Formats: sequence, C-alpha cells, structure tokens
Amino acid sequence: MTSLMTETKTYFGESLEEVLPQIRTELGPDALIVRQREGVLGGIGGFFGRKCIEVDARPAVIQRVPTMPGRAIIDAYDTSDRFEAPEEPETAEPFQPMFTQFDSAAHVASEPAPDLHRPTNGLEAMLEHGVPFATTLSSALTAERPVMAAPPEPPSEPRFEPRPTPQPDYVAPEPQAAAPQPRAAEDEVTSLRDELLAASVSPKLADEILAEARFSLRPFDPETPMRELVRRALIRRIPVVRPASSERCSIAVIGVGGVGRTLATASLCAAYAQTGRSVAAMSLEPALDAIRLAGLVRDLNVEFEVASAPEVINLILGGLGDAELVIADLPPLLDNLDPDRLQKTLKLLEAFRPDETHLVLPAFMSAADSKRIIEALVPHALPSRLIISHCDDEQQSGAAVGLAVTHRIPVSFLSCGPAMGRLRPAEAEQLSKMVLK
Repeated sequence: MTSLMTETKTYFGESLEEVLPQIRTELGPDALIVRQREGVLGGIGGFFGRKCIEVDARPAVIQRVPTMPGRAIIDAYDTSDRFEAPEEPETAEPFQPMFTQFDSAAHVASEPAPDLHRPTNGLEAMLEHGVPFATTLSSALTAERPVMAAPPEPPSEPRFEPRPTPQPDYVAPEPQAAAPQPRAAEDEVTSLRDELLAASVSPKLADEILAEARFSLRPFDPETPMRELVRRALIRRIPVVRPASSERCSIAVIGVGGVGRTLATASLCAAYAQTGRSVAAMSLEPALDAIRLAGLVRDLNVEFEVASAPEVINLILGGLGDAELVIADLPPLLDNLDPDRLQKTLKLLEAFRPDETHLVLPAFMSAADSKRIIEALVPHALPSRLIISHCDDEQQSGAAVGLAVTHRIPVSFLSCGPAMGRLRPAEAEQLSKMVLK
C-alpha cells in the first residue's frame, strides 16, 4: 500500500540555514523544498536591509511495502510433546487374518484351527493363517539360529548434524525510514555547497573546494567530519595579507556609511603610533564630518589634517614629508541623495594616491549589498585590501569572506566591537568560520 503526503507548508527566515532545521523537524529529514523566494526587510534606501527568505516545503513521498502473513512451519525433527503420537494400549488387538481364501480345501482341513485368543506376534499369526507355503516358513523360524556378534557401540557423537531452522521463502524488505549512508553524505555535500554560495563564493570555486575535500582530503582522513574538511579546503583559498612593513606608506580607508570606516582609520593610527613610528591622520571629508576622527585621535601622538578637495590634498601631503605613515579616512562611497558620490570619492582617492586602499565591509552586511559595493569598485581596480568589521555580530553572512575568495582580494584586518584597539591582523582560519559555522 502506498501513501502520498502532498501538503505544502511555508516557512520564513533570514536564511535557508535558519529554516532548514525547522523543516526537518516538522516534515522529516527527507522533506522536499518546492519553491524558494528571497527578499530584503528593513534598511534605508535599499541599504543595510536584512535578507529574508520564504521557503515552501512538503513531506517526502513515503512508500510502504506490504509484508506476507506469517506461515506455520513444521519441523520434521521437532521432538516436542505436541507432535508425539498417542500411546498405544499394552494389550494387542486380536489379529485379523489377511487372507480368507486358500488354494486347497484339503490343506485347510489338515491344519488345526488357530487359537485367536492366544497371544502371538504378527509374523507367527501370518504363518498360521497364511498362504500354502506357511508351513515351510514356520519350520525355518523354529530352526536353530546362528549366534550373531554383538553390534558395535554407537559413537559418542551423533551421526547427523541437526537440521537448521528453515527460513521463510519471502523476506520482507526493511522499512525506508532511514536513508542509506551514501544518500546522507550527498545531502551533506549539497548543504555545504549551499552555504558557500550563500556567502557569495562563486559556483566554480565552491565546486573546487568540495572536490578537494571529497577526493583529496577525505581518503586520508576518513574520520574527520566533511564540514571540517571543506573548511580546510576553504582556508587554502582565503587570501590574507600582513600589515605594511615598509618605512613609508600611505593608506586609504574607504566604505559606505555606518560600517566602522572612521573607527578603523583611528585604530590603524593608534596601532602604528604605539610602535614608535611617526603617523599622520587625514580626513578627506568636510570639516563637520571630520570632527569624529579628530576626537578619536586627539589623545594619540599623531598629526591630524583635514582636506576635502583634491587640490588641497596635494598641498597637505607636501607638508607631511616627515610622516612614515599617512592614513586617510575618505567620505562614504555611496549616497542615495547624491548619485555622484562615488565619482567624487574616486577623485579624492586619485589625488591622495595611496599605496594601499582598504575597503571596510561589516560581517553583518547581506550578500547582495556586499556584492553591489564590490562590483562598483572592481572596474576601478579597487580595493587592494579588505577590513571586515563587526566580527562579533551574531548575524554574520560571511559575504565579505566569500567575495574575497571569489575576487581574490586579500583580507588585511578584522575589527570587533565599537571601541578602538580592537583591530587585529586577519587569520584565514577565523575567516573560514564566518562562512562555515
């Protein structure tokens, strides 16, 4: 008998990984996703919205295979009491003659009538009431029998092996509740690929990472979970760059508003100033917006300058010839109220001529927004580095790491928390955990 369950349920969440456990709990591990839609909730002007997902799922088709009814099996070697024959009475029934006709009436007259009440064995009775040659057989029985040798003792062990218990001809198949191991492994690989794609890793790179984990790492480390092997393959592809070690270097920090761009600039100034190097901080924003950076570096042993126009930048740079490091905070890259904001920022960046350009991407930013920013900068050969901020945020999309892998942009620093001094050089292992939790 086959039963089909076609009821479809709809689930909402911020990501597929969030709704999958609920789907498996309610509809079973083999539930089917029949439709998936993505959208964005919240945000300002289309920015910094939270990704949402709507998933339609239904239970899998379960087939039940009928089993044959049980059959009674009688073992010929069974010696239980329920198959023993009833006991025979000790007194034998009177023997009934087998033949009633004889070849010769004279022979019948010469033989005495048998005594039916005399106990006899079956063979003697047959001789007494048998055919004409019964007399000959009777004399043969009364003749002296030779003494026979005693039969050999039976062996201590039985001559025959016990008969095995017969098995039924039909064995019902096992229920299909638990999927076979190969199917479970394939499902895990598919889930890992979905996580890589959700973190903006390109499909080609995702397949390369999974192939390395399955066919290069798994044969030599079969006990390690597949997720850990995929993470190792991902670590090998995450580009990480160390801080500049040259004596003189100019660094530009760019990004959209509200991602920690100014804080990252001040943290870089503080970190390099503590080593005894001469550091100069510049704000390329208007004077009113440059106040925040001025307040963050006020207590540091750094020189601070403001230059909001390309021609002013050249004049100020000329007066900072003694500084080993010049770190500039640029205006936001995008502004919904100013469509030309990106071009204006690029002109300031061209006038500053930095050795390194660090783009700040927050860990919580959605894959769509992160991809939009990267694709706007890639045609201009930007950025040369990535700073991932808000690494302590619980809602990490991993998109910054995935885009770094896809576009081969090295990650320079990680920032955690809203305070200065929380900037650390990037480590590939920590970055991999943002993509594969």
